[in-house]
Amino acid sequence: EEDLNPDGIGAWRPASRMASMMAPSVVVGTTGDLLVLGSGGSNRIRSAILQALVNRLDFAMPLEEAIAAPRLHVEGDRLHLEAGPRPDVQHAAAAGFPNHKIWPEPNLFFGGVNAVQVSARGGVEAAADPRRGGAARVV
Repeated sequence: EEDLNPDGIGAWRPASRMASMMAPSVVVGTTGDLLVLGSGGSNRIRSAILQALVNRLDFAMPLEEAIAAPRLHVEGDRLHLEAGPRPDVQHAAAAGFPNHKIWPEPNLFFGGVNAVQVSARGGVEAAADPRRGGAARVV
């Protein structure tokens, strides 16, 4: 992964610690609700977390759906896109990127977002990314 090893695998110095690409995120709502989420996935972490946040906060999707929804990721001039229920949107996005790959189903390439939301009234919701075989349970 370029984020973890920008000089290439052959340039790694023995006995040196590898950096970790993490982006644990906390969103505090105006009512005091907390949404805490994070992901594995190197440089795809940013796009995975952002898309889960947009799905949850802007599109008001349930947490589990917000995480499982099809994703896209751009690296250089290449678009990676998960196929989804809206082929028209998929084709419009791909039209802007001659160099693209459409993944036929959800794939762990797109990260693995896990999240917990705690409402100011005490309700708790949790969700884990099915791309990484995740599971969530509130007890």
